[in-house]
Amino acid sequence: MNSGTQEGLITSSGFLRLDTEFHSFIAECSGNRFARGALMAHHRLRRATQKDISIPDFRLRQSLDEHLEILDSLERHQFELAADQMVLHLRRSRIRRPQAANRGIPPLIRGAHQ
Repeated sequence: MNSGTQEGLITSSGFLRLDTEFHSFIAECSGNRFARGALMAHHRLRRATQKDISIPDFRLRQSLDEHLEILDSLERHQFELAADQMVLHLRRSRIRRPQAANRGIPPLIRGAHQ
């Protein structure tokens, strides 16, 4: 399979591609050019600074479940719930990868926010 999966399992690189596609889809559908631009800039920075990372299996599954919950809420036109779910999803990702959450912020500013 080309999607980064093998025998029903997803690789870290496959997950990162799906994650990028999910967030890009949400930003594109939002109709907000600023959100879309910020997300695209974030993903460019993420690709440029990305190391060979290992994502724990439980976080991969949790994140994919969060994506599906957000999509389900959007499909039911529960936009405020979907927004809250996205905020929680992003916070969980930041907690799991704090070094990634602070990329691009100068060290002096970063220290003040932690």
